[in-house]
Amino acid sequence: MPDAETIHGPLPRVAPLANNMAMPTRFYHRTTTEAAGAILAGGFRDASGYYLTETEWIGVWVSNRPLDVNEGAIGDALLVVEIEAKFVEPHEWVEDGKRYREFLVPAAVLNERGRVRLARADEC
Repeated sequence: MPDAETIHGPLPRVAPLANNMAMPTRFYHRTTTEAAGAILAGGFRDASGYYLTETEWIGVWVSNRPLDVNEGAIGDALLVVEIEAKFVEPHEWVEDGKRYREFLVPAAVLNERGRVRLARADEC
């Protein structure tokens, strides 16, 4: 899988956080290379589904660690979303027996509050 600089050229350097800002937490979103390019260019878009319930849910799936096909995550690209946990944690989907945490977060929250980048090889 190509890294972010191969796809998009040199990455911009991010200014340090101000002293009064909370440190962001890393969350991960697995997707296709094509969708990753669209997300990096224009932001996340909400998806919808029933997810084994009787209610339609809307949002973007992110997790506290990189997931793969064994956990139901499909795609060859991994995005890293850096965002304060307080914006993500209210959207947690708790399931017994999972060894990771998963969240269905509104796209607007991720787009307005988070920073998104393609994962480096050592993060996959």
